[in-house]
Amino acid sequence: MASSFEKHMDMKTGLIETDVTFDIEKLQNEYRKILEEFEPFKREMTAKHTKIDNFGGFCLRGIDKDNLGELSYTKFYKEKYNKDITEIDFSSNTMLYRGYFKEILDELESKLDNLYRIRIIATDSGLDYHTDGDYFRYHIPIHRSKNFHLNLDVNGKIEKYHFENGGLYYFFGEQRHSTVNPDRENRVHLVFSSYNALPPS
Repeated sequence: MASSFEKHMDMKTGLIETDVTFDIEKLQNEYRKILEEFEPFKREMTAKHTKIDNFGGFCLRGIDKDNLGELSYTKFYKEKYNKDITEIDFSSNTMLYRGYFKEILDELESKLDNLYRIRIIATDSGLDYHTDGDYFRYHIPIHRSKNFHLNLDVNGKIEKYHFENGGLYYFFGEQRHSTVNPDRENRVHLVFSSYNALPPS
């Protein structure tokens, strides 16, 4: 099932929407449980490691098992461990790797071989144009902001994409991209990386 998809067809493809969907009620309930348990901890850790006070989340698989609220910030870990950090370094499950999240991620990992840097991103802001790396970035929206969209550079042309709750989407990390959230409504995505690709729908 898993394949490189010829490195995303030489980056000529935009956002891939798979035919995989998940139970949105279970996703939201699992996120709600984590919020109830760890929200104060997340706020404390987020304040320490980012100046963006409206960007936060939880780490399910990171560089070590004890960092639940740091969102696996690459810059932070590079300074902490004094070495360059790659996606493969984010391979240790935290205590938040559990319940329905564990169920669906285990299933996906059986098809994709390995998943890295698994976290829940929760933010009411967007991100400027940037690139990630030589891997595929997967998104499962748990709560979508109505007008939130992804801008993706496809052969020099900016394409705009929207997400639906419970779907599974991915794109190649070396494609230039940004996110826009004009309503400032919080959006919550389960995000992870893999060096392999699922077939599109």
